[in-house]
Amino acid sequence: MSHSKRLLAGTALGALLAIGASGTAQAVPSYDYANLSFTKFTLTGLLATDGVTLVAGVTSVSGVVNATDGSNYTGAAPQSFSKMGTLTAGPDVAQAQSGTSPAVGENLFTQQLGPFPALTNPGARGDGIISGSLFSGSATSQIVSESNLTITKGSAGASSGSGTTVQAGFSAATGHVIGLSFTASAKLIAEVGTFLDSAQALITGTFSVLDNSTGIYQSICVAGTTLCTTAGTDQIAAQAAPGALNTNRQSINPANPATYTLGLTDFAFTVTLSGLETDQYTLTLAESSQVIQSTVPEPVSLTLLGTGLIGLGFARRRGRR
Repeated sequence: MSHSKRLLAGTALGALLAIGASGTAQAVPSYDYANLSFTKFTLTGLLATDGVTLVAGVTSVSGVVNATDGSNYTGAAPQSFSKMGTLTAGPDVAQAQSGTSPAVGENLFTQQLGPFPALTNPGARGDGIISGSLFSGSATSQIVSESNLTITKGSAGASSGSGTTVQAGFSAATGHVIGLSFTASAKLIAEVGTFLDSAQALITGTFSVLDNSTGIYQSICVAGTTLCTTAGTDQIAAQAAPGALNTNRQSINPANPATYTLGLTDFAFTVTLSGLETDQYTLTLAESSQVIQSTVPEPVSLTLLGTGLIGLGFARRRGRR
């Protein structure tokens, strides 16, 4: 083998061997945080503020509140929990936490695994709570998802989620009006330490009323306006889903962290029932938060791989000549 061919082959082999070192190296960590908070949460038009007495025009009310959360972290046991409550006493679900971070206390909805960059709190967590009666005007809801991924691997991931769902079944007279109001705030953070690693944080919040007897979702209006959703069998078209409560942020570039902040903002909606007094309705309020992270081999690894393969191929062709 000539000196030039040995040089090409050596360079190519060196590039391929370098994959073993650089293919698993990561500039860490990446970090996600998602929090959604409701205060002064109030349902009107079903029960009086005592949470027991039916208001005029309503013949029956029943319901449940469910809170769920979960967490996943590469190399650690996943966790998930669920807890049921009532319309007058919401649930406090146990926190889900995976990873090697020290245990985070229950019902801490500020950043606990961050802020970025933090190498000392690797893990993922989700938590949620609804407290108080939904008819008293003082109910609150908090959900959080947070993840800090610090694993030095070419392929690793972390995720967590939390959510609450309120479902109320009722019957009421034609033309009866149901009201929902609350004050919301939210925060999303997505940051990465390596280009093309991915961090994504998102929240959702929706409100719908279904006439189970006819299959028709009721139109929902922004209180005090003529801005209303479209009634019909299409739940997406009929539900209230404010853009401020349904958004996500994602980052794949260390130079461009993605954030979102919603300051205290009031929301109010009304529903005028179109069905018969004997119809059975289901009112559904759902909120969720989620964070998702993943790592990939560093781009330099892929460059070295391409260089190595090209170099070996060229040396091989030279040898055949």
